[in-house]
Amino acid sequence: MSTPQATHAQSKATPPVRLLWQLLGFVISLALAGYIATKVNWADFLALVSGISAWSLALAVGIYIMLNFFRAVRFRVLLARDISLGLMFPVSMYHNFLVRVLPFRLGEVSYIAMLRHYAGYPVAGALGSLLGARLFELALVALAGLIGLAFGWEDSGTGKESTLLVLAGLLAALTGSIYFSGAVSNALGGLFGSFANRTDGGLSRLLGKLGLKLDELGLSLKTLRSPDVFVPTIGVTLITYGSSLAFNWLLLRLAGVNAGAGTMLTVISIGMLAANFPISFAGLGVIEGGWTLGLVTLAGLEVGEAASIGFFIHACQLLSAAVSGLLGYVLLQVRVGDGR
Repeated sequence: MSTPQATHAQSKATPPVRLLWQLLGFVISLALAGYIATKVNWADFLALVSGISAWSLALAVGIYIMLNFFRAVRFRVLLARDISLGLMFPVSMYHNFLVRVLPFRLGEVSYIAMLRHYAGYPVAGALGSLLGARLFELALVALAGLIGLAFGWEDSGTGKESTLLVLAGLLAALTGSIYFSGAVSNALGGLFGSFANRTDGGLSRLLGKLGLKLDELGLSLKTLRSPDVFVPTIGVTLITYGSSLAFNWLLLRLAGVNAGAGTMLTVISIGMLAANFPISFAGLGVIEGGWTLGLVTLAGLEVGEAASIGFFIHACQLLSAAVSGLLGYVLLQVRVGDGR
């Protein structure tokens, strides 16, 4: 029995609007990748790649596998521990691989499909854990980038202290918004439903559909309001982010980047945010562009050198995702063979 693929979950024809978004993502990725490729000194790039030892790459892959382990722990916490870690770990590795290689983040669907296939887990619960993980992750990455900017400033004194106070307030606001995200979504769903009842025709149907989707989303996120889920998820997300930070920091050091801690933190955060750009074609061009932007504007590198490092980091990410994804696939097949 083969592992369900993300593309198999699409039982209906792709709507025209989605096709337009996918075409736009493909054009953006192709244009960015082509433009950045013209800035790369390929001789320097080949020298960089050839100078990396196999042991260094093995260490990076090992950290990446550990990162996926902590992602699996976070998923399990968000699922209220209904699924064993022995299943969640290979699911996390294989899901991460598909997210990395499939276009337009179609790999996200594979997580829901695998939980339903291997554990019979309901779609709403799987979707809620996936959305919850993404909310925590993106909030922490954005906050870490701002903290890196604050500590990267050369000036000190009241300006920096005031900035840290603002960041503390932002952290509290982000935490609160995630905690109440399900309730807010339900409230908006009810509001759209109320508007739908007061209108006619196509607008009424549109508002009604939006209300139902928001209500479904709110129900999926309801577990976040449980302290037994919310608090441990924060802790595991911090560990997950630390693993991701170590992985990317190692790649930057292997590429010869040796900036200050604040600068490195911000550059890595920009690279992480670029990897989550929703309409890119498997991250092509967008990820390289994110790293190039951060390294040029914050680390002071030349565009050609920064672009080479961007391609190098993305290649290492794909290699690590492929190794961990293959491991996850094999472990899932072993579970099927054992009848588990």
